[in-house]
Amino acid sequence: MVHAHEPDRPLRKVVVVEDDPVIADSLAHYLDELGYTICAQTASPTEAMTLLHKYEPDVITLDVDLGGASEGVAVATVLRTTAMYPIVFVTGAPAVRHPELKSFEASAVVAKPFTKQDLEKGIERAIRRAEDEGAF
Repeated sequence: MVHAHEPDRPLRKVVVVEDDPVIADSLAHYLDELGYTICAQTASPTEAMTLLHKYEPDVITLDVDLGGASEGVAVATVLRTTAMYPIVFVTGAPAVRHPELKSFEASAVVAKPFTKQDLEKGIERAIRRAEDEGAF
């Protein structure tokens, strides 16, 4: 199990893809407290793809409903064809609204509103799943 606060564990890079500034700030705050490095943050699905290829993060937090649509799922679908990033889907929608999330092996879902512990568990779950898939 990965723990962000272990001193001998290297910092993991995170790209945050979130269109709600309040949620993005919460993610940034919690990730910093957990010892993660945010290498980029965006609300744009198009920019997210560019940033992910540029920074090659260890983990992605991805809002499912970017701009009120399922753009986060579209970003994850494209990513799945090029790389197996551990993805933490962040959503305020009920899970039944996005059954397609189950098809992403190296992922976890964290419901809004979330706590620091929810986020940490989601990251650990996504990393563990990516390791199980041999992608990490």
